[in-house]
Amino acid sequence: MSFNSTGLSATGHSRKPANTIIVTPVAQVTRYQHIDCATFNLGEEINMNEVTCSSRVWLSSLVVLGSLLLLPSGVAFAQADSPDVAQSDVIEEVIVVGVRRSLEIALENKRNADSIMDGIAAEGIGRFPDLNLAESLQRVTGVQIDTAGVGGDLREGQIAIRGLPKTYSRTTYNGQTLASPAFNDGFTFGVFESDVVSAVNVIKSPTARHDEGGLSGVIDIRTLRPLDIGEDFLSIGAEMDYEDLSQDTNPSGSLAWGHKFADDRVGVFASLKYSEQNFRTDDARVTRYRSSDDDGDGLADLYWPTRTRVVSRQMDGDRTSLAAGIEFAPRDNLRIGVLGLHSDRYLFNEMDMLRAWDPRSVVFQGPAVSGGSFGDTITELAMVNPDVNAESRLFIDEYVSQALTADVEWSSDDWTARGVLHYTKGERDRFALMSRRWFDNLAGNGIEVLLNTGAGSDDGYVLQSVSGDFSDPDFWSYGADVNNNRRPPDEARQRFLASGGTDREETETAFQFDLIRHFDSDSLVSSIEGGVKFRQFERNQVLPSWSTAGLVLNTIDDIGVLRPHLGTGGSGFQGGGVDVVDYWVPDWRPVRDAVISASDITGPTFGGLPLRISNSRTFDTERDIFSAYAMLNFDGGNVPIRGNIGVRYVDTNRAVDAYRRGDLVPGGEAQTSAELDFSHTLPSLNVIWDLRDNLLLRFAYSETIVRPNAHTFRADQTVRVDFVDPEETILDDVTIRLGNPELMPFEAEAYDFSLEWYNREGSGVSLALFRKEVVNGIDNRQLCPSSIFDIPALSDYTALDALVSGDLTLIGDVCTDAAGTTVLIEDSVNVREGFTINGWELGILQNFDNLPAPWNGFGIQANYTYVDTSESANFDASGNRLPLTGVSEDTYNAILYYETDDWGARLAYNNRSEYFVTFTGTFSGDDRYIAGRDRLDFSSSWRVNDNMTLRAEVFNVLDEVITEYQGVEERMRNIKYDGRIYTLALRYRF
Repeated sequence: MSFNSTGLSATGHSRKPANTIIVTPVAQVTRYQHIDCATFNLGEEINMNEVTCSSRVWLSSLVVLGSLLLLPSGVAFAQADSPDVAQSDVIEEVIVVGVRRSLEIALENKRNADSIMDGIAAEGIGRFPDLNLAESLQRVTGVQIDTAGVGGDLREGQIAIRGLPKTYSRTTYNGQTLASPAFNDGFTFGVFESDVVSAVNVIKSPTARHDEGGLSGVIDIRTLRPLDIGEDFLSIGAEMDYEDLSQDTNPSGSLAWGHKFADDRVGVFASLKYSEQNFRTDDARVTRYRSSDDDGDGLADLYWPTRTRVVSRQMDGDRTSLAAGIEFAPRDNLRIGVLGLHSDRYLFNEMDMLRAWDPRSVVFQGPAVSGGSFGDTITELAMVNPDVNAESRLFIDEYVSQALTADVEWSSDDWTARGVLHYTKGERDRFALMSRRWFDNLAGNGIEVLLNTGAGSDDGYVLQSVSGDFSDPDFWSYGADVNNNRRPPDEARQRFLASGGTDREETETAFQFDLIRHFDSDSLVSSIEGGVKFRQFERNQVLPSWSTAGLVLNTIDDIGVLRPHLGTGGSGFQGGGVDVVDYWVPDWRPVRDAVISASDITGPTFGGLPLRISNSRTFDTERDIFSAYAMLNFDGGNVPIRGNIGVRYVDTNRAVDAYRRGDLVPGGEAQTSAELDFSHTLPSLNVIWDLRDNLLLRFAYSETIVRPNAHTFRADQTVRVDFVDPEETILDDVTIRLGNPELMPFEAEAYDFSLEWYNREGSGVSLALFRKEVVNGIDNRQLCPSSIFDIPALSDYTALDALVSGDLTLIGDVCTDAAGTTVLIEDSVNVREGFTINGWELGILQNFDNLPAPWNGFGIQANYTYVDTSESANFDASGNRLPLTGVSEDTYNAILYYETDDWGARLAYNNRSEYFVTFTGTFSGDDRYIAGRDRLDFSSSWRVNDNMTLRAEVFNVLDEVITEYQGVEERMRNIKYDGRIYTLALRYRF
């Protein structure tokens, strides 16, 4: 006996749901942190220098695999199958040499869907020829990886659909919510190994049965169902990656197993992969430009850089992903099952940085480069008496995303009923340390730095010292004084900061019941379905802090703690492609050890450092969502029109609590809270017209909402005041982020057309048009009131009394007080007037198996997406209207492959045109454009015998860099480089 996995799908052919179910127990994950490849608990003291990585290599994999034997108590379950598309009838874990069958499966899923969708699929488990799930997803029509910011440095794998912002999409696991470990700015697909995934569907026109929230699309991650296994399998894999920039090798291993028994009424499967994560990213940045208004019209005409930094991040860690399930069909019309997915990613991130900051004066070294309406730019200058620092930072990040799902489904000739329970959790914990030596930007500090931003050339950046030997440890000597004491201008200061990190967690628990009534095959109405669902969402963020009070800093060795900048070893900074001065940094390890050994530390500790208990809680939010839907599925019978029409009602109750920091407001720590209720009625329509057997015309209309993320509607305010001097009398910067608990979801109406021609088996061409009309959108804005105390939420912040009278003035694009202190105030608001996004997509898949040999082995997949980059209501300092954030106008994908029975090769090209992003804070700098980037990957496979396959791959064949700029390419913001990656893999099936 075998089962199909159509679930509640109504694809227009009056097919009734088959009896399928999946079960996967996954153990509860105990919260823990890693230090230098060691596991420790809060409050536990360890010597981080004594720990090695050798014991961790397979430990996490064995722990996760062993946890399958336990089912966690107190955990709810979730729907095991998304009923949107009929998957292939039988799935076997087989060894293939290429990608042809995977592309054909994805095309079959697209053709059979009851809405407009694209996707990727694997012939078996672990057959996506990419580095991770995000890399695989960028091959889908209209999908792009976002490489901007720190998330790009860490390969977090956030993606956009149809060029729209990352937060406009919704991610699900077999039709239910999948919690992300980084939930402020899009789902983090880089946490998942693609080996444990069987398919990913990108649904672009939702039906009424879909949960709301996917304006640009719903990304549904699907895993294998045990009763769909064609035959039992057991396979193992081994892989080795080589990172060209860091010159590191990364081993990985995988295991996949599937088995059916009890007359094929019970099926089980498990797929596990563990991989080491060792790579490096080098960034050359300009984080601030000053500007001047030369003609007095109130707009900036000339820009010059005043803050720059070079950053090397060395990442060492691992990633473990597991999918597993069990499925039981006690009778032909009853199924019971559980399905689970777990993935965690650990990164031990060491960052070295040299920063030249706010010089006392600048000397232009060349003429300005014209930028038309964006103003002129000085690209080369000398920075005289700048603030200069060299620092070593440690960030330890643990990402976790997991889901546990279960359902019970009963069916008869006329009815199908399903009950569902669901639980998912996303978590990210961070630990941080910093060790810094720096010179203040005081007259007479004797430092002069030459900066050339490259004028748009990705290898033209230069940062060199004219006076001051940055590579000499004696240059950074700070004498015997302690942290933050005022120093003469020609002597450095020492700073050690265990500034902690963040612990963020979000969970969702849900209950769902669906009922469907089937009708005879000759009826115009094929089925009517409806359901109710209750979801309880919780999100909290904790900011643990490590006190430096009482720490002894004046015994730190003045020279022995320094080590060379990461870029001076191996292949050099950015592979030797950028001219950066060699410099030394104070290594956080011996600095920390010296501080701990010299200090009398009492009370709670974390990693040996004192732990502050107060002011640690940032905010919590809860969201109760009740929804109900009804949908009619129709089939025209003799008229070749089919589809569905439905409506979904959603009611949301949202509450948020936060604490205001006790050292910033009088009376100590204060709690603030807010609550909001809102509801929406969301209709949808999907119509499919079979023009011919192989030609489909689709039309879809839907309304949806996207709720703001919890970080934006928080009830508190984040206030950071930085002083130049240790006596805290001279302000440097003030950064304020205002939460807005009254933020409403933004709403959208979507219209989609798709013409699909399946010209022969395994081949097709599709053309899609789309239009999104968005209202009540959310935009970030910068404020500069005449007085900072005009903002009521800031009226009692005693830390802001240091501002001169509180009066503010906007000079160019910089808000300052009377003493020239930069004051950055930001919040988020609903934009009532809305905007419209139009675009179109073209997708082609052609297998040339109709040609004579050897040409019948060739095939191509290509797609193009165009988005009309509608303009936002924001302007830059030169008066130019800025585009919508995160929107690319053009996206290209092209894959050329060749396959025989025993050998296959693939060339995959990807390009996303420039797009605009918003940034905040001093580390990343202001808003900028991310330039288009060509990406070419190569892979080849060879079937050694019936059981064994070898695979070789090269990623980023063209060795391209990522560049970012402000307005025009000559005004550089960032040059990011991570090099090529080489992979060799072996897979064996028993």
